[in-house]
Amino acid sequence: MYYHVKPYTISRNAADSVKPTLEDAQNVNIISVTDKPIVREVAIGQYFGLNVKLIEQSEEAHSDKMSWFEYLMKWDVNSLSNLGFVPLSLRSRKYVVRYDPSGTRAKSLTSTYLFQYAVKSSQNNVVYETGTSRPTNPTAANEVVSYKPIGAIFRPVLGRVFKNLESGNARLASAILTAKQKDGSLIQLSSRVGLSKDTRYTKDYIDWLVEYSTSKAGGADRKVNYAVCYTAVRKWNSPPNYGFIKDVLEMTEEDNIAIGPQCDYKVRFTATLSHDAEATKGAIISPSGQKCVKDMTNGFKYGSSSCAEARRLDHTYSNYELQAEHKNLTETSFQLARQYSAFNNLL
Repeated sequence: MYYHVKPYTISRNAADSVKPTLEDAQNVNIISVTDKPIVREVAIGQYFGLNVKLIEQSEEAHSDKMSWFEYLMKWDVNSLSNLGFVPLSLRSRKYVVRYDPSGTRAKSLTSTYLFQYAVKSSQNNVVYETGTSRPTNPTAANEVVSYKPIGAIFRPVLGRVFKNLESGNARLASAILTAKQKDGSLIQLSSRVGLSKDTRYTKDYIDWLVEYSTSKAGGADRKVNYAVCYTAVRKWNSPPNYGFIKDVLEMTEEDNIAIGPQCDYKVRFTATLSHDAEATKGAIISPSGQKCVKDMTNGFKYGSSSCAEARRLDHTYSNYELQAEHKNLTETSFQLARQYSAFNNLL
């Protein structure tokens, strides 16, 4: 595995970067090109009882025609000094991943992947069965249909992603990585996600859980050391397939993120997006919009590339509002969450 560093300009004024004035001291970060990108050894398997390390093995001169070509394309006057051309040295660092059995506590490592697809029907759905030409209606409203019985691991999440949908489809996936230790105890990293969307394509739902857990021999006394819980639901009114939007286009989204062993450190984000009349006007007066109007007047709208481009402009939300609420959040996590409000001000 190789790590390749390409040259770039740090500052337009090298003297100020090396010796910042008191006035600029807080605004200038001195970057040393001799610093290593990572420490020489990084343990990457200790959480699973594996003695696996990422080790920097060597550093050597590197010659790559493409790198020189990219550098010359970006070359400017800063590449010159008072003494003439600044010599450029491309360096590459070589890394290896090393496994050491002597320091490994794990006896075996196994992984499991599962996937299922399910459909929730309603009395308004029409079903065509194999071998028949006549459509039928479902025998019962809100019937869940799957090509195989829903696994126990997916039943709770399937209930949540289908809870607020009259009818639609869901995709369920799970991945589990288990490291069995020499004493019989288990270290496990599991991820399970459910995605659903209603039949009219005006609502979708995400339910995602990641857990890092430990347990004694045989899986007894399982303890969740850390977990991340995430849910998101979006609702929007469906825009027309062709032509320009006459009504206000709106979408609401609610995201819930929680961390901790019991997912009790929570942050909730609510976003409201809308498309107003000014945005529609901008889409119409754009070059593609004007061409689309002519195409629709001539009856050519289904295959018009101009209408497809104008529709993308017309379906873009122009107003955005974001709010955040937190519960039991630590000070460090709270400072991180506050970055969202800064991002919202920029928008």
